[in-house]
Order: sequence, then structure tokens, then C-alpha cells
Amino acid sequence: MEKVKAVMSWLLKSEADKPEAAQHKSFAPSGTDTDNVVSILIADLDGPEGASATSRITDILVRVEGAMVKRTGRTLSIPTKAKTPVEGLLSAAETGREWLKAEQADILIWGRVEPAGKVLSLRFLPLNGAPEGRAGAIGVGDELDLPLHYSTEVDDVIAAATLCASSSTQVGSRTTFISKLNEIALQVEPLGAIEIPGLDQVQLVAALQVIANVMFTNARGNLESQKSALTVYLRAIRLIPKDLFDGARQALLYSQYAAALQAVGAKSNNLESYEQAVESYKSAIAVLDMAVHPHDWALSNIRLGLASYHLARRSEQPKIMNNAILALEQSLRVFTKDSHPGRWAEVKNHIGVVMTTMGESLSNNTLLERAVAAFDESLDIRKREQVVLLWAQTTNNLGAAAFALAKRTEDMALMQQAAYAFEGAMQVYLQIGQEKRAHIIGKNLNRTKEYLSGG
Repeated sequence: MEKVKAVMSWLLKSEADKPEAAQHKSFAPSGTDTDNVVSILIADLDGPEGASATSRITDILVRVEGAMVKRTGRTLSIPTKAKTPVEGLLSAAETGREWLKAEQADILIWGRVEPAGKVLSLRFLPLNGAPEGRAGAIGVGDELDLPLHYSTEVDDVIAAATLCASSSTQVGSRTTFISKLNEIALQVEPLGAIEIPGLDQVQLVAALQVIANVMFTNARGNLESQKSALTVYLRAIRLIPKDLFDGARQALLYSQYAAALQAVGAKSNNLESYEQAVESYKSAIAVLDMAVHPHDWALSNIRLGLASYHLARRSEQPKIMNNAILALEQSLRVFTKDSHPGRWAEVKNHIGVVMTTMGESLSNNTLLERAVAAFDESLDIRKREQVVLLWAQTTNNLGAAAFALAKRTEDMALMQQAAYAFEGAMQVYLQIGQEKRAHIIGKNLNRTKEYLSGG
């Protein structure tokens, strides 16, 4: 419980050491018209015939009413010397985001033309990506493969993908943006049920994946629209040519389908959707080789763990949480404390949450002790001086685990440590203006004080 003692030490510091909220800087579109939909930057597509392909993409996007489109005159490529595909992609994305910041744009369209098969591969890089695992999001890992001379039906797919990918970062008129996304989404939705002219099987799967993401993003919580998107995801999965489709891309499709299933399950309180999500994450892991795609493999295990946790809670079968713990611990084979400290600390926090819930449900002191230890380890990395919100989150979780264990063991020293943790977390949330969250923690703090006073 050394981290709880550190919380108490911090509480005694002067008011001059108050934490501040993390700053989030947005970059407005370059225009000043309040009806701007999105500001788009287009990199020159790499490879033979890249110039003509870039011109066609530009022509498609300038037809989107309210879009501001600008070509960079530069090519963005994945570095060939990167240790892994993910590292190369993230390196390219870092460069691309620097371009977006410099131009005050919302999204960068980039890619390449493969000379052998005359295939065009497009990527969509938003300035600020959607939260990890958000259903319907198009991000760094998505790739739209097309024949170089694609049919006009695909024009709308490209425009829709651009708007969908920028939906988390767009800072122009939100009403206009939503209206335009809805307009284009309705145009591409019928393509989810047909054979799109000119696309081979690999290209059709990629297009269907994009269409499903667009439909889910456009659904904005409408259950029936979300279910319609699920049918397109499932069609794409059934069409996967397993001997031709890269494992990482298969895994991304399975994961996007699973995220959508979880969102539908949360909306409809449908247990079957959560069960299907768990199976879809398992499918993602099955097509990944940990040695070839370590990051994707580990990330899929985290998502499987969290999906299993939510399934266990909703099914009221706490023993399923053991599957969640096992999956989360698997991810730590890749995300070690030394190699990925931030991710390691995140997973340790997740493990602590699952163990706390399972320990309380099964009245298992050992699990609660392991939960306290997991949070304590997470706080080795999540330090208040560096990541104040993550520190407060994990410190609050530590307080909850310590409180649950102290109630069962009647350990008043442990109960006092829980109080210190709750007080530290509460003060951070108060200082950054999250009063509702602070109020909830305050109630827990009062409960610890009642136990300590013998009430």
C-alpha cells in the first residue's frame, strides 16, 4: 500500500501544487465560413500514375458541399526501415499529423498506387483520432483498396469514408457536418448489399468494411440503423478471402464488428450481442501471429478481456471474469513495463477493476488482495505529476478495492488507507471541475469515515 501512503503525502502539499486539466488543442479549418463541413488535406499518392489518381480523389472531395480541399504537393509513405508494420504506420501517421497541424486541417488522405496490379490503396488520417475501439471509427489502421480505374459508385464511398474518419476531429459547423454525413451515408448504404462494379473480392471486403463503419457512425445511437450496419460487417466477414487477406486486416474487421456488437448490446441490453462480440475478438486473435503482429495481438487480447468483463457483469456470471483476467494478462506478454509502460499500467488498472468486481461478487479476499496489488503496480507508472487524471482514476480504484477488502477483514489500517485514496482522487476531480465525479467519490469517502468512527 505504498502508493496510498504517497497519496497522503500529496494531500499535505501546499495549494500551490494543484493539478491542472489536460489541455486539448483543436485546429480550426482554414476557412472562416461557419457552414464549413470539413478541411481536407490530400497527399500526393505514391507510385506510378499517382498524380492522376490524386487528381481524381481531389475532384471527388471538392464536390462535397462545404469541404475545403488542399493538396500538399508531398508524398507520405510508410518507412521501410520500421521494425514492425505497426511502427511504420504510426511513424507515417506522426508525420501526417504534423502536416495537419501546420495546415490547420481536419483530415489527411494519403496512400499509394501499386504498379503491378494497378491497385489504389487509400488511408484516412484524422488530426485527432477517435477513442480507441470506438464503434464505427475509421482510423490509422483502415485501408481502402480499389482498382486504379474504379467505377463512379466508389466516389461516394471515398467521400463517406473521409467524413466518417473526420467525425471525431471536425471542428466546423457540427450541424452541417452531421447533415452532410447523413446525406452521403444514405447514398452508400445500398452498396452494402450489392456487388460493387469492378471490385475484386479483397477490394469488396475493404469497401464493405468502410461502408459498415460509415453506417454505424451515421446511426448516432439509433438501434435499428446500428443493426443494419451489423449486417454489412457480417457480409464483409463472410466474404474474406482467407488466402489473400492479411491477418492484421482480418483482425481489424473482426474487432470493428465486435465493437459495434458491444454498442448494440449496451443500447438494447442484449446479452447475445456481448457473447458474439467476445467470439469476434477471439476470431481476431486467432488470425494474428504474435511474432508478426505483436501490437495487434496484444490489443485484441485487451479488447477480449474487457468484452468478457462486460459479458460477465451483464450475465451475472462473475466466474466469466476469470476469462477476462486471463486475456488481459496475455497482453502483458507484449506490453511489458519496460517496453510499453503506459499501456502496461493501463492493463494493470483493468486487471484490478476486474479482480475487484469478481472478488466482491464471489466474496474472495485473495482476489481483492490481488486487485490492490494491481492498482499499486499501475501507480508505479501513473504518477500524479505526469498523468494527473489517470493517477486519480487508478487511485480511486485502489480506494475501492482497499475498502472492499477492509470491510471483510475488519482491517482498520486498510480502511484508513482507502480513505486516503478516496480523498486524493476526490480533490483532483474537484480541482479540474469534474464535480459530479468528485461527489460520487465523496460518498465513498464518507462511508470509509463511518467505518473508521465505528458507525
